[in-house]
Amino acid sequence: MSEEQLEPQQDWTVTDGWFQSASKRDSVASGAAKGTEAALRERGALVRRFLTVDSTGVWTDVIEWTDMDAALAAAEAVMAMPDFAPFGAMIDGDSVVMRHAPILWRME
Repeated sequence: MSEEQLEPQQDWTVTDGWFQSASKRDSVASGAAKGTEAALRERGALVRRFLTVDSTGVWTDVIEWTDMDAALAAAEAVMAMPDFAPFGAMIDGDSVVMRHAPILWRME
């Protein structure tokens, strides 16, 4: 079987981050994430977002953007947005892993 080269699907990009929550209550973390909704939507490039937590307590925040430039700009801008302070405060900073990658394939 030959390897097929996949091209990015449109220019869409995903930002995902893994982290441990400083709060032991899921409702605190998810509430803080919901508080960032308006600020993300105002950027105009958000396609969708979801937040998960696994059985070990590792959270994954996945945001789909219209393009890589929008994803990178948002990642930098959110650090100064007051709406992000509660969300940032509940994240154990030493546990964060974040990346930005083009979407090569997805199934709806």
